[in-house]
Amino acid sequence: MPSRSVISTPMGRGDGFAATLKRTARAKVMTVRIGEEDDVVAGWLKAFEDGAQIIASSTGFQGSGWAHGPAAAVASRIAASGVPCIGGNGNNKKAGLFYAMSPATGRGVVSVNSFAHKFMTQQGMNSNGSVAVETAGMSQFSASGPTWDLDIKPNVGAPGDDIPCPKRGGGYDKCSGTSYSGPQVAGIVALIAERRQNFDPALLNSLLMATAELQKDNNDLIPVMQQGGGLVRAWDAAYATTLLEPASLAFNDTDHRVASIKLRITNTAKSEMVYHLSNVPARTVYARYFGSFKNPEFVQAPATVNLDKSSVTLAPDQSATIEVSAEDPKNLDSNQLPLWSGWIAVNGSDGSSLTVPYLGLSGSLHEHQVLAPNGAELAEYQQGSTGQPRPLAEGTEFKFVANKEGVWSISVPFTFELELASPLLRAELVPLSPPQWLAERLTDNKNLLAFTVQGLGRYWDSVRKPTKKWNGQLEPGDYVPKGDYKFKVRALRIFGNPNVESDWDVSETVKFQVGELAGDTACKSYQSGGEKMHENALFQSHEECMKFHGSVATVPVKQCRSSGLKALDGKKCPEGTTLQEWKAGMPYPKKGADGCYYFDTHCA
Repeated sequence: MPSRSVISTPMGRGDGFAATLKRTARAKVMTVRIGEEDDVVAGWLKAFEDGAQIIASSTGFQGSGWAHGPAAAVASRIAASGVPCIGGNGNNKKAGLFYAMSPATGRGVVSVNSFAHKFMTQQGMNSNGSVAVETAGMSQFSASGPTWDLDIKPNVGAPGDDIPCPKRGGGYDKCSGTSYSGPQVAGIVALIAERRQNFDPALLNSLLMATAELQKDNNDLIPVMQQGGGLVRAWDAAYATTLLEPASLAFNDTDHRVASIKLRITNTAKSEMVYHLSNVPARTVYARYFGSFKNPEFVQAPATVNLDKSSVTLAPDQSATIEVSAEDPKNLDSNQLPLWSGWIAVNGSDGSSLTVPYLGLSGSLHEHQVLAPNGAELAEYQQGSTGQPRPLAEGTEFKFVANKEGVWSISVPFTFELELASPLLRAELVPLSPPQWLAERLTDNKNLLAFTVQGLGRYWDSVRKPTKKWNGQLEPGDYVPKGDYKFKVRALRIFGNPNVESDWDVSETVKFQVGELAGDTACKSYQSGGEKMHENALFQSHEECMKFHGSVATVPVKQCRSSGLKALDGKKCPEGTTLQEWKAGMPYPKKGADGCYYFDTHCA
């Protein structure tokens, strides 16, 4: 085991992250610069492949509160392979609950929140001693969990307010955020791992959470979905002789409630230990108070938690298992998503005080609508606007145009507003008054997927109202033929089965029109030697595709006169040849250096 930990930091911030981490551990820091989510995934993978013993990140995707999103899934798999992973929980407390930041939402990843302090400078006072700096509860910006999978996030917290950080050009400044509490925990993890000669992520996470100190706000314990296990205590975690597993107890919602969870206690001390167990409840929180996530309401309504043993006596290296069960609090409004939480306290005869957080939800997440019937619409944000997207009129026409690279597309903007998060979104194009050939084609169920629109995917949160722009292509790669259409947006409910129709919420937009596209452009994937035809391809052959796509003559592009043997109207062909007009099916129009499109009208 090396005497120095290698900590990789896939990050989107500057040197402050690495400097904060460097102060907390005798560690070698490896940095990886990242940006969008695919870059984040690549950064985490590179850190893992380069042999980092600990991976910590200051950046991520706020509100992507799913355990199985792309970045979260990668971080989770890295942790499962034996590399401790740490990430900030984010800085948007005003968004309310269920707003944890990915990739720290991944299972097995340590998600870190920020705590403030009560330290204030006072002029004109003499002091010849030291002053203990007290914590002041959660930082005003710290984001809240849990995940939409109802996993406990954050796991722990650390100081993240007014942290000294280096300034570009020299000197220091005060910085705040989980970008600074996260690397402190990464440094603590390195210290614990070196002290115990063990880098097992599950063990380190359990030690961090079990030994953390619970924090209060106005004399009330801060709920688990905001502080997790509490404020980290590095020394206690490094030298703890009692091990608890699992690190937290997730009881899910009422529909998916587990009957009980086994809590294992192991005594690694050299002497016999007596442990007394008790329930320490927190306030219950209405996550969606009267329809809004931004103003959670706290109520004194704890869950009923049962332990099958209230005390155990363990010899050295002996373990015992406690069965923990929970019942929902009574008389709560399940429509407002009441989240209850607390901790199982494990107090040892050696004076140790450990806790294991638990969390559950009263009611059913699956029963809640995630997309209202009017939740989808044709709309776009006006340039420079910071308000709501502007709805488009019914019957708006969209025409195919070519970009600078000669790639054809249309731009049909649509938006959707989710009431809750959805694990899967689909947008399907619905032909209105389809021609006979299309009506017959759609009667075959396998071809229904031919009209699935590209560009949507998994794990959407409920806070964003994104505008997507459809380029005119369907999931199999086909360009849509000229005609009248509407979008049908489908959102899968939380814990829903994509194969069960009733698990989807559906919303439709108003009608819009699609103009004609060049036949050869639209049908190139059907040509011999082209891309492999998709199993849900709209047409059965290149000839059939050409039959139903229009002529390029109607496509709005700038045409230019040719030179040499190529000619347009007004040019004469050499004797013995005639002017051949460009038609659908002829070679694709070429773009000249002057920005004009030269069609293969030629003499032959």
